[in-house]
Amino acid sequence: MNVLPLKRDVEPTFVTNDIELEQAVLHAMLSSTEALRTFTGSTVTDDFTHPVHRRLADHLLDLVGTGRQPSVAAALALFGDDELEPGLTAKHYVGRLFIGGTSMLFAAPLRDLHETWRGHVARRNVFQAGSHLQLCMTTELDIAQLAREGIDALNDVLAGFRQGRSESYTGKDAILAALDDMHADAEKIVTTGLTDLDHVLGGWPRGELVIVAGRPGMGKSAFTVSSVARAAHSGLGAVVFSLEMTRKQMGARLAADLAYVASDRICYEDIGKKRINGQRQVSRLENAAELAEAIRIEEQRGVTVSEIAAKCRRIANEFDGTGKRLDVVFVDHIGLVKASSRYAGVRHREVAEVTDGLATLAKELDCAVVGLCQLNRGVEGRESKRPGLSDLRDSGAIEEDASAVVFLYREAYYLQMQGKRDDYDDEMRRQALLEAHENRLELIVAKNRNGRTGLVSAYCDIGANAIRNLDFGGR
Repeated sequence: MNVLPLKRDVEPTFVTNDIELEQAVLHAMLSSTEALRTFTGSTVTDDFTHPVHRRLADHLLDLVGTGRQPSVAAALALFGDDELEPGLTAKHYVGRLFIGGTSMLFAAPLRDLHETWRGHVARRNVFQAGSHLQLCMTTELDIAQLAREGIDALNDVLAGFRQGRSESYTGKDAILAALDDMHADAEKIVTTGLTDLDHVLGGWPRGELVIVAGRPGMGKSAFTVSSVARAAHSGLGAVVFSLEMTRKQMGARLAADLAYVASDRICYEDIGKKRINGQRQVSRLENAAELAEAIRIEEQRGVTVSEIAAKCRRIANEFDGTGKRLDVVFVDHIGLVKASSRYAGVRHREVAEVTDGLATLAKELDCAVVGLCQLNRGVEGRESKRPGLSDLRDSGAIEEDASAVVFLYREAYYLQMQGKRDDYDDEMRRQALLEAHENRLELIVAKNRNGRTGLVSAYCDIGANAIRNLDFGGR
């Protein structure tokens, strides 16, 4: 029985609305801060079908963001003395919700109630997605648009299942897993391409998300291309989702990196502008093409986490068929990954959905996922331009979901941006600093769940897309 009988807008089916289940969920959220936090991570206002439930849910979900506790008095204050039905006011109804009902749902353990709720919402969303597609079939939509409508609708369903997944195991299982990893062959380390960074991170960690972040001009794309090239050269299965660069732009960067010789450097811009004339350089670039055969590149703008995951599963299966495995996935960059419409307009929750989805993908495929991230402009307004965790754009979930956060910083970029000084001595000092930092890239490991943090320095030639160990020495 319902707490109080409410008329449904439509006849209930197993996938439309379940007033009693909605009542049990709202009762739990009103009664317990723990329940409120549990449901907040996987529930949105539109998951509720009754208007009163939606209004109450909107109020309760907002409490978590402001740090306030659930309060019956505050909930009652939302509603006046309007009648929901003859003889039933909204205030009376909310009060009865807090008291609870006689159904077994009201006595169910929180975890069971949460799983029941998530399953119900997902089934209803699948049903609605199917109904929407069926309606679209009767319109003039082309096949591509119809497919996009279907993917977007099902992405919303998948988004609700990415958060809150759990796994049970014993302490012995955990220790044995750690020992197995400790005894793994060195060849199994997913190298970052930089020896010193490998020493700090232990390579890109399998099953985990790593964020590499920086302001424009710091070398994020150069680092991505160079790292994926080193991984593939080491025999690792690597794929990069290039959401910003075109095939030709990616090809020019890869070629310049793989053909790099400091004494005869090839700028990737020169490749794109057809300014390569010497046969020796042409031969090196052609050899680079052979070296890049093992690198898998996916170029698509507006891709969702679900689409990235689906492609990675397919690529992993292809690699398995050739005796390889998928070791590392690069996403350049996460700000261009399209979120589902579940949290439309709430940017920090959209970003949280993306990072949670990438972290889940890493765990599912037991591969490293490296997400590139843009930093906010606040860095530019400070005297010290070196970034920190507080500079991550849009969401604290980026830091929370990542096992490691690495910031890229180039002092030479800011010295160049200063321009020539009027004072001779000041200009000489600027030139001396510029010369000292011209080929220096700082990798600031600001978070490392599996080890120490600190600063790693590397050699860089940004124009040629070359990132190497600091002792590279121009070889």
